[in-house]
Amino acid sequence: MGIARINLVEAKNSSNHVKIKFKNGKIDTLWLHCTVFPLFCKNCQQSQTGLFLHSGSRYGQVGSLPCEFCGASIAIVDHDNIVESIKVNDESCSFEKLYLLGADYIEWFEEWYGITMAPESLFEGWTNWVSVDQLREQIETLTGIETDDGVRYQTDERFNPLPPDINRWINLLDKSTVPLPDYVSKIGE
Repeated sequence: MGIARINLVEAKNSSNHVKIKFKNGKIDTLWLHCTVFPLFCKNCQQSQTGLFLHSGSRYGQVGSLPCEFCGASIAIVDHDNIVESIKVNDESCSFEKLYLLGADYIEWFEEWYGITMAPESLFEGWTNWVSVDQLREQIETLTGIETDDGVRYQTDERFNPLPPDINRWINLLDKSTVPLPDYVSKIGE
């Protein structure tokens, strides 16, 4: 149970996950379980350097840590089962919005490229949990899009940097010409 600061190498070895429910071969529900994320301090409004690894909670209480800039406590709360969002000092953060991990993006690939994400053996029901990298690699294989692991994005100025698997996912969306929200920017351009 808790939260730990991790470096970029450790972040590359940790994964955020998705689970998809299909109904009649179409995406019915998408669950997220995000365990690697950036944090910010609500007190001084500073993004914390590095990334953080969520290692569990008890009754939704993940833990807290001091801000590296002002020393104020940064308290993290989740929903106690799967981590689709967190609260940072009572301010909600949706990973679907922050990481652009909504069913509508996956459905866009299915429509635009004429692919299906439903395995032949699973026309109805839930997939197993897969990492965001596995989902991205499957879409890359089906569409022929190649992503770049050196590109970085920002989806909220408070939550920076994004984890490597999420930058690569957003790069897939960007290269596919999926319409990205206005709040998304490429860092370094």
